[in-house]
Amino acid sequence: KDNFGKNAAVWSAFVYAVSLPQFLFYWSFFLKMEIAIMLSLFALHAYTRNRTYAGGLSAALAGIVHPVTLLPLVGTLVAVGIADGKKRDTFIMAVIATALTLTTYAHDLSGYISYIAIYISGGYGPVQAGLFSGHFVGFSFYHDALMLFYVPFALLAIVWCLTEKRMSPIAWYALVNLALISTNAIFHNRFIVLFDISCIILAGTGLSAFAIRQKTFMGKGILLMVIMMLAGYTIYESARMEPLVNRAEFNELLTLQGKYNTMPLFINNATYRQFVAGYTEHPVIVTPFKNEPWKKLSMPSLIYNARRGTPFIPKDDARFSRISERILEYAP
Repeated sequence: KDNFGKNAAVWSAFVYAVSLPQFLFYWSFFLKMEIAIMLSLFALHAYTRNRTYAGGLSAALAGIVHPVTLLPLVGTLVAVGIADGKKRDTFIMAVIATALTLTTYAHDLSGYISYIAIYISGGYGPVQAGLFSGHFVGFSFYHDALMLFYVPFALLAIVWCLTEKRMSPIAWYALVNLALISTNAIFHNRFIVLFDISCIILAGTGLSAFAIRQKTFMGKGILLMVIMMLAGYTIYESARMEPLVNRAEFNELLTLQGKYNTMPLFINNATYRQFVAGYTEHPVIVTPFKNEPWKKLSMPSLIYNARRGTPFIPKDDARFSRISERILEYAP
């Protein structure tokens, strides 16, 4: 609203409501990153209101809640500062955010550095490839299959900002995230959501201008029909989507709490990683079942035949016992 006006803000709110990428992100239960995105947008808005320290604090909170989200935000602050000639303000915000985030995660820095080194060297297997790319849809699926009617309007808004020499921080945010996606940066699939939310905000001004230009009854009717179709399609998709983990699976995972001496639990679908780790209190190993990796351990372990994974069906082997419908115990 502050950058593009009330009408643009209303259109952006509509686009957000019918955005399938945003729905999929919410459905995928990325709660921490959702909160970090909100705080990132607060930080960019604070900059436009000349509230440097409030913006720095919002950016720091974004990094503390979800460190990966801080990377494009800091890049955006640097780009905005250089373009606007306010390097001091953006430098203060970036330093506050980076310093507080690094302080919070000081004990994890070596792990992050080793992750980055492995990714750059390319010395990782197929299972780790999914981890390094970031657990979200790939850019080709985003580009080809998801509802992208608003992206062209967002790109037009960026062109308008450039021609008017009024580049909004959110426009820089979109370009920085697009650069990270295009270069396959570590966790690049996660930056798709940040690019998408930027496009949603930017698209409001383009859609608002387009709607104002529809002077005829037919033009307005067609626009209304398209809006209703998009809204109906999103409602249909959201209604038919099953939870990532349904009630039966969730209850089955809960029964493992405090039992089986915190045995390692094998899964072959990374979708379940956060649920298994969070609710079973067992260490999680994500790996294909084809080579029966539990045989490499000298201790007993658990195998989870998740609904969305490829199940392991043991043959007549006394070392396997069934704990529940989808959970097996392996005793070497």
